[in-house]
Amino acid sequence: MTEISNTDCTRLRGEECKVRLGKGLHILGLELAILTMRKHEVSRFLIRPDYAYGKTGCPPRIPPAATLIFDVEILSFVDQEGVDDYYSMTPDERKSRLTFANIEKVVRAENNAANILEGYHLKNDEEEKQWKKQLLKVYVNSAICCHNIKHFGRCISYCNQAINIDRGNIKAHYFKGKALHGMGKFDDAKESLRRARNLDPSNTMVSKAMQALAKSIRDHELFEKDMYKKMFSQPTSAASKEASSSKENGGEATKTSHGTCSDGFRAIVKEQLEKFQKDTSMVEMPFPPIPMSEAEIECILSTAQEMGMNVQSKGTGSSLRYEVYKKTAP
Repeated sequence: MTEISNTDCTRLRGEECKVRLGKGLHILGLELAILTMRKHEVSRFLIRPDYAYGKTGCPPRIPPAATLIFDVEILSFVDQEGVDDYYSMTPDERKSRLTFANIEKVVRAENNAANILEGYHLKNDEEEKQWKKQLLKVYVNSAICCHNIKHFGRCISYCNQAINIDRGNIKAHYFKGKALHGMGKFDDAKESLRRARNLDPSNTMVSKAMQALAKSIRDHELFEKDMYKKMFSQPTSAASKEASSSKENGGEATKTSHGTCSDGFRAIVKEQLEKFQKDTSMVEMPFPPIPMSEAEIECILSTAQEMGMNVQSKGTGSSLRYEVYKKTAP
């Protein structure tokens, strides 16, 4: 048996050795040894030739039939199981085969990569060039993963970081626009998608996203008009006058603790919330910024709660507005 040691030492070189397991990039014995270890563990392994370089060795440094000795310390690790699969799949395969847990694992892996890159101290212009290239890739991939699991706020943050590095990155503008659409921020979404289209006018994905956004904007404007009609058609005085007036306008009135809300108003609110509930691309829906009575506000709150949604108020005074959130949204 031939034993050799000290053919290489990363400590003497002052370098860390990054090992990607399961890809056949390292000898089998070393991969199996690492799989038995924990973080910060230091171990010595004796690896036989059939788990190393075999009978032929790897001349001139590794002689034939050599038994190798490895001293290994695990400094850190990233769980890559499922991450590589994500990048090898088509978008359709990701939708049909991956679970929420799979996507979250990719997000965690990418976030760890971003932390490592962000903490690195650049030594020269060439390193800065490569650093920006890798960090841009990490930010864009993280944005895509966050979009897929509807973490739209995080998605937008990653897109902004990518755009800070490369203002011409079409994917960053595209996914930022889609995330803003999902949060009901239609004007901002339109601007981001417009920039993506300017970068690549023939991109079909961008065109589809703009069409979907245009439909959401039309639906929202129609909803606003319907709300105005129902509000102006309902009574505002005594209870008897409320009932008779609402009947004349083709509807009944529902009494709330804050007054009367027409059934027509309640119906249009419920119809819009049902559409929002079925729309898997959106997690937030803004109500039109129009003046509403306390009864109408209560109507929105109670209807949303009955359908398992949350409502938040934003702003004060004349700028007060209401937004509905799906409870499953991040």
